Amino acid sequence: MVTLDADLISLGVAVARLRRGLALTIDELADSAGVHRKTIIQIEAGRVSPRIVTLGRIANALDVPLADLLQNRPDSKDALARSATPTFHALWQAAVMAHGPRRFLVFRDEDDETAEWTYAAFDDAVRRIAGALAAAGVRPDSAVHVALENSPVVVALWLAAARLGAWIVLGDPHSEPHELSAQIRRTGASVGIYAESRADAYEAAIDGLDFQAIPVTETAADIAVGAPLASYGSSPRVERTKPNQRLTLVFSSALSAEARGIELTQANYVSSAFAMSDVVWLESQHRWLVTEPLFRGHPLASCIAPAIAVGASVVLTRRLSAWEWVSQATEFAATHACLSATSIRLILAKSAAPAERVRLQHVWFTGKLGPNHYAEFTRLVGVQPRVIHGSLESVVPMAADLSQKPRQSVVAVPVPGREVAVLNPRTRQPMGVEAEGLFAVQGTAGVDLFTGYLNEPHATAERFVIINGQQWLLTGDVGRIGRDGTLHVAGRVNEVIHVGRDRVNVVEVAAIIAQAPGVLEVVVVGRSHPTLQQVPVAFVAPANRAGRLDRVFLTRWAEEHLAPAARPRAWHRITDMPRRRADTLKSAKTQASRGLDASIGRG
Repeated sequence: MVTLDADLISLGVAVARLRRGLALTIDELADSAGVHRKTIIQIEAGRVSPRIVTLGRIANALDVPLADLLQNRPDSKDALARSATPTFHALWQAAVMAHGPRRFLVFRDEDDETAEWTYAAFDDAVRRIAGALAAAGVRPDSAVHVALENSPVVVALWLAAARLGAWIVLGDPHSEPHELSAQIRRTGASVGIYAESRADAYEAAIDGLDFQAIPVTETAADIAVGAPLASYGSSPRVERTKPNQRLTLVFSSALSAEARGIELTQANYVSSAFAMSDVVWLESQHRWLVTEPLFRGHPLASCIAPAIAVGASVVLTRRLSAWEWVSQATEFAATHACLSATSIRLILAKSAAPAERVRLQHVWFTGKLGPNHYAEFTRLVGVQPRVIHGSLESVVPMAADLSQKPRQSVVAVPVPGREVAVLNPRTRQPMGVEAEGLFAVQGTAGVDLFTGYLNEPHATAERFVIINGQQWLLTGDVGRIGRDGTLHVAGRVNEVIHVGRDRVNVVEVAAIIAQAPGVLEVVVVGRSHPTLQQVPVAFVAPANRAGRLDRVFLTRWAEEHLAPAARPRAWHRITDMPRRRADTLKSAKTQASRGLDASIGRG
């Protein structure tokens, strides 16, 4: 009679559970680990005590730390957090094993059709899509260009790339053909996923390129069995992914001649997942409402990754519908949401009071809200929104309003585990309390700070500084640290202009003007002035597309609500507010050339 060791049985059960969770056969695991299939059979049966080197190969093939395999804790978030080399693929697989039957994603499309998937069901789709990408030639470190609006296939492509050790390039799906073509050329992508509804632009972008393009519908059908991207019954074997492997590249909307590619690694998403789930008090019973564009990068890192870390669910909509946002939050019992200040203003302009009580527990916002809009949104959703400061480059947010009673002001505190300093703009050395300078956060590139800008070593070097042997990232924010440790963020570097001796935050000015009756949205920029250096100029979108805007009224509003230096010296009407502040002047000129009145006169 053979006596089996309880520890070996436990080890065997753990290996078998992980293998099945990855949908690997015994032969596939043996091939990936470089061992004989009989070795896997005997280990899973609890009949042999494998050598450490053998067990290490198996752990690597299963994408779990060796110590966790020995402790039989492969599905532990804490164990993953302790690991020195976590990957985002490992985090996803841990979530699938721990929360397989729980709801992961709910999707509401443009036709108000709703579909949902559990963690296990969505992982099935991820494995099929990974198989389709591999069949298209995607290998570790390959780039896949994605030009899509919010849809389940974007999330699945992200997770499939993590599985393959590849990376996705997130491009604005409404970009011009020459912009899409530039993204593909710059990244060397050989496979692209685009929407059938925008085929003309994408096909024009890839004309003449050696490129395989796969159209999708941006609906739930894209990840169903039999769809072009989900037609494979089994995925390729799991690649030996590494924490420092690039997982996404997001093109910024910075005010530069050409958008920069922000590189994020698998480890970056793990850092964001753990940090953000703690910052926003996220637990498995909670549900994110995600309406901001996935192609901007922030929702993947700040909303969906944290949900995966704790086994929470996500409600994803095709795009922000200001008319329906409150009703969607109510219908889907959302507990968490993150919005830009611009989105909040749109919601306030379009939403009616909810018929039922909104169940939101936490709403986080970026940017600046005027006090009237802050109070109005609080009444609308029944919870005071909390400001959060961060960027894709910083991966983990720099600061947030974690007070018991949230405030409309820009005062916040560093998020737990984040070390923040204010540096002298000239010397790049730390300054004392109450001194205004450039904010910087301490961290490690590729882990809790971005890796850099694609093929731009000089621009990357400008963002990093070494202080006392530690790596710091300049966040792009200006402000000071108070004596009580609170951060007073004046704004982004490119948001602050000098009007004579006064410093004016143009985004703050826009937030105040946006509260004026009849105004939907405002962008304020600096214009050169012969004696004052710069003066603010406002571009205003009316609440009613056909409505009039009165320069005299807006001027009086500015006089009543803004300091003299902050009052716009010129007012321009803009019919279609651009998605990016960098496009505002270009858009105004374009609309004027088409015969639209870009200047605001008397009412």
